Amino acid sequence: MKIQSIVQYPVKYNIIKEGWAAGSQYHSYYFWPSETTSIIIEVQTSNGLIGVGEAAVEHWYYGNTLEHNSKTLELYEERIKGEDPENLARIHRLADSVIGRGAPSSTSSKDALDTALLDIAGQAHSEPIYNLLGGAYQTSFELMTNLYLDTADAMAQKAMESVKDGYTGLKIKCGMEVEEKGYSLKNIYKDLAKLVKTLEVVPSTIQIDGDCNQSWGSAHRAISLIKANNLERYANLGIEQPLGYLDLQGASKIGKATSVPVVLDESIFSPEMLIEVIRNGAADRIVVKPSRVGGLTESKKLITIAEAASINVCLDNSPCSKIGMTAMCHAAALVKEPYPACADLHTWLKEDPVKKGGLTVEDGLAKISSAPGLGIELDYDVLEKIKVRSQSINR
Repeated sequence: MKIQSIVQYPVKYNIIKEGWAAGSQYHSYYFWPSETTSIIIEVQTSNGLIGVGEAAVEHWYYGNTLEHNSKTLELYEERIKGEDPENLARIHRLADSVIGRGAPSSTSSKDALDTALLDIAGQAHSEPIYNLLGGAYQTSFELMTNLYLDTADAMAQKAMESVKDGYTGLKIKCGMEVEEKGYSLKNIYKDLAKLVKTLEVVPSTIQIDGDCNQSWGSAHRAISLIKANNLERYANLGIEQPLGYLDLQGASKIGKATSVPVVLDESIFSPEMLIEVIRNGAADRIVVKPSRVGGLTESKKLITIAEAASINVCLDNSPCSKIGMTAMCHAAALVKEPYPACADLHTWLKEDPVKKGGLTVEDGLAKISSAPGLGIELDYDVLEKIKVRSQSINR
């Protein structure tokens, strides 16, 4: 069996998530778009097996574009044609040789490729992807959702609604005022009010992550805010990415000065970076996003390293379809002591390019099946409707 081609389907989704959606009753911060793009791929092989994957685009976050992802996939296709799709080690080496070798770069295209190859291998051996990665501790996952509301009352109300819907984890965005308007005590206290109000109204059994999105500036400021607002009294609270993604010493200072667990998200972009996190004692928990780290193969490395260092792991991803979210859940299956997973991002999208299969979300749980590979059948009619037609992408 040999790789013959990579077929690209560049698509555009409309986002219906509150805080992102156009025309929403809630304020939408300027950096959260009301639509997003992605490239769904099929890796075709000589014996007829086809693997699917998804390369998410977040130009405001990852620094990639649809055109960037498309060109990257073209380069991958040129390099790996004729290769054995089950030789992941060789294909990853070939992929690394054509783009981003010298420094961190956008890796969602590599995520798509990795997922598609694992999908092919799973089909070839009649095994789900999680078995190819070593087996599953679980195939159903408690859920965490992201909340983007702009006032404390709206945030608390939506938090309670989410708890009633079965969510056991809530990611409260508490850096958006500072991101949009700049740092001031007024702006940061408006952000903090959303977090504190939510902590006051939800049960203490609900995991709350105050996601600062790198907006708190310095370790000294972050420590002062935690102490002044008495946040250490909440045992269910973690503070996510309070500082810039490279400020590991600052994150370490926060962890040493307060009892609130420090969660790192944007800092986690490679196994090598995670080693530096461990050396600095900079995190109690990390967020692994397959679209940022380059796929499930790399995600497994990160999970293994983190757990060996007694660092907990939460799985998350970019807004994408059921393809990307199902793949993410196959990585979440590997986590020994899982936190609620952000496995609902496909529900933010109006369109669904999956005809059959993939994860299900119901009764507060995301579930994946034991179907071979990814277990997904594409809906080509939907793909045609949401296809991006651009002169710069000859697809």
